[in-house]
Amino acid sequence: MGEVLFLEYCQMDGRYYTRTMRVPGARERETPLALDHAMTIESASPCMIFGIPEERYAPFPPLAARPSPDTQSPFWNNQYNVTTFNLDPQRLPLSAFTAPLYYRIGSIQWLSKESAKDPAALEEVLAQGHEVIWDFKQTGEVTDDVWQYTQPADPTGPGHRLLLVGYNRTDSRNPYFIAKNSWGPTRTPGAQGYTHISYGYMQYGEWAHYITKVEPPRPWPAFKFIGRWSFESAELRGTLDIYHLPGMMDKVFKDMAFLDEKGQVLQDRRLGTFYQNGNQEKAYRVNGRTYESGIEFYIDFNNPAPRWDICRGWRFSFKIDPTNPVFMEGDGLSTNGRSFYASARRVQISGQK
Repeated sequence: MGEVLFLEYCQMDGRYYTRTMRVPGARERETPLALDHAMTIESASPCMIFGIPEERYAPFPPLAARPSPDTQSPFWNNQYNVTTFNLDPQRLPLSAFTAPLYYRIGSIQWLSKESAKDPAALEEVLAQGHEVIWDFKQTGEVTDDVWQYTQPADPTGPGHRLLLVGYNRTDSRNPYFIAKNSWGPTRTPGAQGYTHISYGYMQYGEWAHYITKVEPPRPWPAFKFIGRWSFESAELRGTLDIYHLPGMMDKVFKDMAFLDEKGQVLQDRRLGTFYQNGNQEKAYRVNGRTYESGIEFYIDFNNPAPRWDICRGWRFSFKIDPTNPVFMEGDGLSTNGRSFYASARRVQISGQK
């Protein structure tokens, strides 16, 4: 879910992010694939911004729905293809966006970089009843029943995150941490599917943090707008893809010091992309606002790829019935002042494999 809501916001230097702002073109990919982990969704930080439902509403997708496409292929430079992949109901069912309640993290505590390598410091947090999100350089021996340190980490090598949930010092010569890993359950005898990691392996640690407060669950009406919609009116028709909600990148823009012409921090007003008459060649960036069961969005036919904070052009104001999340309707206003009725119906996506 985190990947769907993330935006690419800066110039890349090879495989690394820079601090130079870059607004993608109207058809260009601007969100990651839901397999890239570009926003480090295994971190607690994004869940302070957006909520997650109970697992029954957004179950972990089966292996058949989690292929490993060649993300370097030009095919994935097209946002329409990326959205089709990300919003495939095999990966994210409608229930993920229409659940009654969503949970958010209220606060987190980061450990020092040194503590992320220190078994004693990690033990202390676990003993207090917290589970630790542990970030490390993916090195060493990870195929044994217990992961082992074998060599110094490559500073430019790949990283990974997992959840430390306990430790075992029954054998004082071979203590290990117990972890949940998104790679799946292990076949380690007696491990019940958990991953066992030796204390020595902690030398690969990069960062660690844990949750200190969880907010009371609450509804998230605006989340119901996420999806692909067939848009219709007497004035305009097309496909409306909504794959982002305004405000979700505000903290990133502030941290990156992205400023507008008045020197103010850019506000995130992104919503998605409109394809006129369903033609992928006629793509227009859509910005706007959400409120309770309503949405306001803009399509600027004179500027297909406006910056994330700019709301100009044709204005639309829609409402969605909370009990019927497949239909929304409202009013449109063209730039020459013509007002008209418009509606949109949710499209069932059949994703790319």
